[in-house]
Amino acid sequence: MDQREIDRIAAEVGAARAAADRQPEAPAPDDETPPVSLVTENVVRAAHAAGRSSIRIVPRALVTPLAKDALSELGLSLASALPDAATGSPAKVARAREIDRVAIGAVPGARELEATVARALRDHHLVPVRVPTPIRESAHLARQVAGAVCTGQAAWGVVIDEAGVGAAAVANRVAGIVAVSCGDVLTARWARERFGADMLCVSSELVAPGLLREMLYVWIQANVHRPPEFGSIINDLDRRSEKQA
Repeated sequence: MDQREIDRIAAEVGAARAAADRQPEAPAPDDETPPVSLVTENVVRAAHAAGRSSIRIVPRALVTPLAKDALSELGLSLASALPDAATGSPAKVARAREIDRVAIGAVPGARELEATVARALRDHHLVPVRVPTPIRESAHLARQVAGAVCTGQAAWGVVIDEAGVGAAAVANRVAGIVAVSCGDVLTARWARERFGADMLCVSSELVAPGLLREMLYVWIQANVHRPPEFGSIINDLDRRSEKQA
């Protein structure tokens, strides 16, 4: 190898290093970014510019109207910062019907239905919040969504699994949660109007995207009513949870 070959290789290495220096740093993974308590339009646009697909939020985080528009425009979602441990035992309910965020959990085979839910929520000016877990298994998703609702990160939630039954059974073990497995429009309406359900559990094997949109529409539009006997049961569970804590 003569001096000219050595000089050529050195020049190529120098050019490669200079090009690498000009490249922006890779964005931090969404799950490693610090959660925020206030989501503004600037926060959303900054996250989009950084190449992120979601913004992590703390419980009871505020989302401005312009931020909601930007989330819809840019296709970003909010992500609960709820750790797995937070749903290990029943949590005290922090219900706030004025919160217009909805927690979503879906098994891997339900990506199309998950996208349908997100679009339907945005059409109704609601903000979808995905649960923060790589574990896409029915029971785990149900606990995560129930935890997001209990801690005030979402007003209600949707879980899509293979049957829609197991998720409801798991979620109903969390204090304060009323989860219902629904496969038709009438059941979805009654779940909200007669039982004040705050988790909709759906089967990916039985419910098509069109039907799911109709179910979400009546769920969202329904006049929520929770019978007094449900309230007494929930309060009793909350008291038990506080004693165990």
